[in-house]
Amino acid sequence: MYSNIDDNPFRVHRGLLEHIISRFDPEKPDGWNAIFEKKPTTAQIIDWLDINEIKCDNNSILRKQRLARKKHGSLECYLITLSFDKCPRELNGELVYDNIRIRENMMKALDTFRNVEYKWSIDPVAVCEFNTKTGFNPHIHIVCKKNYESSMKCSGIQQACQRKFQKEYKGKKNKINYEIYNVNVRQLPITAGEDYVNGLKQDNKQEYLDKDKRYREEFGYDNLYYLFDLE
Repeated sequence: MYSNIDDNPFRVHRGLLEHIISRFDPEKPDGWNAIFEKKPTTAQIIDWLDINEIKCDNNSILRKQRLARKKHGSLECYLITLSFDKCPRELNGELVYDNIRIRENMMKALDTFRNVEYKWSIDPVAVCEFNTKTGFNPHIHIVCKKNYESSMKCSGIQQACQRKFQKEYKGKKNKINYEIYNVNVRQLPITAGEDYVNGLKQDNKQEYLDKDKRYREEFGYDNLYYLFDLE
């Protein structure tokens, strides 16, 4: 670790290091040199130098952010999906979905997420969706920027959300029943997460987006929910 940018050897001696790691080492008969197994391309050399220069940054938060950009092309986010029961009930001899009850469960879950203020979550935004390829499946997508000051991993976030929201987790029933049967958490580039909440998923057809829009209008949903204080 180096205290400032002038101490970082991968920045100060970049030209020299680029020349060294591009050369063949005759003492490595089974590989090109100590760094590469095969003759490296210019792009591979630049990428290796970039990553090591970033790793030598003194600022740990900045270091993680730069590595994320290097890997994903942008900062990362968490995509949290809460899947709700359809709440079927009988009406005039037919089985229908209890849309009012579904909305109550969704609003209750959103209020809870907003009030918890998870440290690993920055600026969470949510969208309620209902129509998928397999039919009517009410669910909420919550996208939040990754907090690089938090040591929480994606698996840990999923477990925390399962304990908080899922109606049963590891055989133990939740004290508050949001009627959520599954919780899933994925880590994505933030641009991909923004596409999710804005209805720009590649696997989603326009007909589902149109159905969701009409459903939200009919039952009083906002198109987006900001689960943080807007200044």
